Amino acid sequence: MPLANDLLDQGWIVTASDYQGEGTPGLMPYLAGVSAARNTIDIVRAARQIKAAHASNHYVVWGHSEGGQTAMFALDIGAAYAPALALEGVVAGAPPSQFALIYAFLKTSPFRHYLLMAAGGLNKAYGNAAAPLNQVLTPLGLKHIADLDKGCTSYIVQQLAGITTAQLVKGDPFKIPTWQKVLKANDPQYFSKPVAAPLLIIQGGSDEQIPVVSTQILAQHLCGIGQDLERWIYPGQSHAGVIAPSAGDMIHWIADRFAGVSNPDPYVPTGQSDIAATTCPS
Repeated sequence: MPLANDLLDQGWIVTASDYQGEGTPGLMPYLAGVSAARNTIDIVRAARQIKAAHASNHYVVWGHSEGGQTAMFALDIGAAYAPALALEGVVAGAPPSQFALIYAFLKTSPFRHYLLMAAGGLNKAYGNAAAPLNQVLTPLGLKHIADLDKGCTSYIVQQLAGITTAQLVKGDPFKIPTWQKVLKANDPQYFSKPVAAPLLIIQGGSDEQIPVVSTQILAQHLCGIGQDLERWIYPGQSHAGVIAPSAGDMIHWIADRFAGVSNPDPYVPTGQSDIAATTCPS
């Protein structure tokens, strides 16, 4: 809420999508990038229908973690999906990419529950033919899919306490053709062309959930295809801990987008004294 208030203090309208499937029976299509990006852009369209809001057609997308992946896909599809809107920039906080690397990282981490959530969410998005759960989950894993519709993350963690990834997963999804295709379709690492809107990636240098090297690889790939990109790493900050110290810097960057400042932005972030700020080589 403090960050939302800081954004509102700029005179900006703040919208937030509830994502398809949230708050209704059945699973939401967790990590289905295009679905989440459409939901995010649609809520901007909805705001513009409120006459008293006087909303322009200019917008910026910010998301963190799952929302960071959403932001990446909003960058990718925004111009084609909503040509009447002007996407001025995207801020992606700790966006998941390099799914094979993250899969290996999460298997033995305290955050391994994300793997079950991803399996259930992508199955919901693509169906049993394209994303068959019985090819990647054990009978125990299949049983726990039902838990995803009963509570939020803390509940899932409780239900999986003491259960290893090996007890839940029976097949490497990256070696199963159907799942390989689905995972590739939702990994920003496979974006193949740049877009006009600039991108800012923000991450904590001590991120315990998304390996910092994954956004480094992503940035290198996107620079390679010609995307306008900046990446700010805040040393010592955790996955969620980076949000507060980067908030003022992010707001400055967003304000510059609305003001028409050149890209990449010449602004030097000041939320910490040791921020590693990089741009694509010219």
